[in-house]
Amino acid sequence: CGECLTASHLIDKWFEQICRKSVIMGLQQRTINETKISIVDALERTGRLYVPKQILHVDEAGLDYLISSEIVIIQNNRVGFVHQSILDYFMSQRMMENYFDGQTMENIIGEKCRQTPGRRYQVQMFLQNLLEYDSGDFILLGKEMLVSDNIRYYVKYVFYEILGQIQEPDDNVMQFIIDNCENEIY
Repeated sequence: CGECLTASHLIDKWFEQICRKSVIMGLQQRTINETKISIVDALERTGRLYVPKQILHVDEAGLDYLISSEIVIIQNNRVGFVHQSILDYFMSQRMMENYFDGQTMENIIGEKCRQTPGRRYQVQMFLQNLLEYDSGDFILLGKEMLVSDNIRYYVKYVFYEILGQIQEPDDNVMQFIIDNCENEIY
């Protein structure tokens, strides 16, 4: 994928292809998306990488298609994605949806007890995607994260990591750095 610069781009394009091919196989894209959403919901709710197949209320054809497309795996009647980065991508995508639904950063990230290293990576993917979309939104959320008492430091620090990786900062990023480089809070 020539334009795939990040894991997010790669997984996004791959899942788009899987959805398009589902139509050729006689399945509706809606069925595939609903199956994926149901799996992501169950994994988010339980905080695990696999869930029992019995708790998923999904279309069997949709599940079988995702298994044959090698995006989902079933082992010992447990369902999960073939690689954690796929789940991370879908979780970061959900964070983006929650952001545009008007949720606060604390709600998007979740309670401190759920701010695990895995969640940190999901936040990183979300912030990278937000930066690509709008640097102003990225800066606003970064500020919100940094002043929050309900977000763990190592999750907050991902904002600085991404900020430090920006190769060509735009006016929003430059202004934030200029305004805050000597600010002790930051």
